[in-house]
Amino acid sequence: MNAPNFDLIKEKLQPVFASLHVMVVDDMPMNIDSYRLILQGLGIDRGNISAATNGLKALTTINSTRPDLILSDWNMPVMDGLTFAKNLRKTELHKDIVLIMITAESEADLEDARPYVNAFLRKPVQNAVIEKMILSVVAKRVADPNHPMGKKR
Repeated sequence: MNAPNFDLIKEKLQPVFASLHVMVVDDMPMNIDSYRLILQGLGIDRGNISAATNGLKALTTINSTRPDLILSDWNMPVMDGLTFAKNLRKTELHKDIVLIMITAESEADLEDARPYVNAFLRKPVQNAVIEKMILSVVAKRVADPNHPMGKKR
């Protein structure tokens, strides 16, 4: 089986990325800045990228920022990523938000989060791997005509 052509996927998704709203949830400013650069490299407007330093802040701003995609850390003060993910999925309005968890947690710990998270990346992770994961997850949603991202085509 051939490897996906991520350059072609990125090119085809440009119209979707141009209108995508993303939230980054991480307690480390350096990580937030790094993820912002990756997202902007995909064609997401800086003004469409919001950030929160913990899950509680993310939940309190989510209705005003209305993200299509969330990149979240697991280990954060106040409210961790797993608690955030569980609370996010309690609301019907948020069921279609794509959630990618970036974590150093063990595989056993990830089992608890699987029902709430669309994809996981294990730290340490290279920027190119993050970009490919975002491309893969968004492409899958865009291909689904029943998903809001599929309706953005």
